[in-house]
Amino acid sequence: MNRAFLSLYAVVVLSVIFLGWGADRLWQSYNPEPQDEPFELLFFKLLESEVIWSEGVLKDAVDIDNVAHHLSLRLGEPVKLYQMDEFSQTAFFQRLENGKIVSVYDESGSRSSYKRIGNTSLIVRVSQTEDVNENHLLYIALLVAFYLAIAVIIYFWIWPLSRDLKVLQIHTKKVGAGKPGTVQLGKRSAVYGLAAAFNAMAERIDELLASHQEMTYAVSHELRTPLARMKFALEIVGESSDTVMNQKHLNGLREDVTEMDTLINELLAYAGFEQKNQALDFRNGDLSSLLDNLIRTNQEAQVESDIRCDVVNLIDDNLVSCEWYLMERSLHNVIQNAFKYADKKIRIEVSASESEYRVAIEDDGPGISPEDAEKVFQAFFRLRNEGSENRSGFGLGLAIVHRIMKWHNGGVRVERSELGGAKFVLFWTIP
Repeated sequence: MNRAFLSLYAVVVLSVIFLGWGADRLWQSYNPEPQDEPFELLFFKLLESEVIWSEGVLKDAVDIDNVAHHLSLRLGEPVKLYQMDEFSQTAFFQRLENGKIVSVYDESGSRSSYKRIGNTSLIVRVSQTEDVNENHLLYIALLVAFYLAIAVIIYFWIWPLSRDLKVLQIHTKKVGAGKPGTVQLGKRSAVYGLAAAFNAMAERIDELLASHQEMTYAVSHELRTPLARMKFALEIVGESSDTVMNQKHLNGLREDVTEMDTLINELLAYAGFEQKNQALDFRNGDLSSLLDNLIRTNQEAQVESDIRCDVVNLIDDNLVSCEWYLMERSLHNVIQNAFKYADKKIRIEVSASESEYRVAIEDDGPGISPEDAEKVFQAFFRLRNEGSENRSGFGLGLAIVHRIMKWHNGGVRVERSELGGAKFVLFWTIP
């Protein structure tokens, strides 16, 4: 909002300055400051030489008053004489003392011109009544036009702001109604930053709502199946005296408990990643060593498996910058899936460009259909392709990968591998 305040402040100040200056110049052109007119100079010169002075001698006060009276009658304008000591010591007095003609306007619109008579202490004032109604109306018109112009300028600044705020208000109501959307405003909008923050908030709310729905589904569906099996097994064990059969059911109970424990841990991990309340700690490290450890761990976890995993390192011994705890979790989930679905071969390629790192993990398994390519990154989504029916999992692994890569200002996508299966490409921006 600082941008909006500064722009409004600049608009108002500049409008007042330029419009005020323009109005003043226009007013001065129609109503200039009083200036000495040639006829005034001649008038006062005549007054000094022919009327006030008589043969080089200043007339007495009575004669001067009579002269002023007769001049007033003849000119039809008031003429009056003053002594210099009747004026206060101001700039006005200084100009009179220097022999200048000083013209002023009074409240009635009359123009009065003052002039010192020679080197005497007398000051003569000649008043001229002018019709200033026209000038007065012009002044009012200019004043009204000045404020109207400021109002119009501010209106054209306020109207886009009001329009954009109205758009934000509409989308806020939609968010309140559970229908978050994106606010589309131009980058020159005064509230563009607010709109961007609103879009980020709306996106986050949408993600949290989706996560809440997914969690609800997981609790109501994923936990219900093992709980039903456990209840059934307990009923049978309580009613049966067959030791062998009871042991079999107890083993099934242990498996169900392990499955529930695994699901709960996955849910807690996913919920933790959804919080997004931590700043990433980027550090340089050896990505090749991490991949070797993850491959070895997954190979040891496979029973009677002869899957071969080839690593192609195109960055040599260069260090890679990332949040290593999160990146290890992300790579582990993808590599674990590759070992789970691969038939005989897995290929991992590490590369880098000027702006990003890239890790591609592909296998020769059944692959992923194009319609499921985007869904696999949604929480609790599990493939139903041929050959995947008996694979364990809850559909949270790739959702966590997607979240982690997004935090790294990158992403993950799935493609068709040249080996025949799926190819997951993880990429993130070099800090």
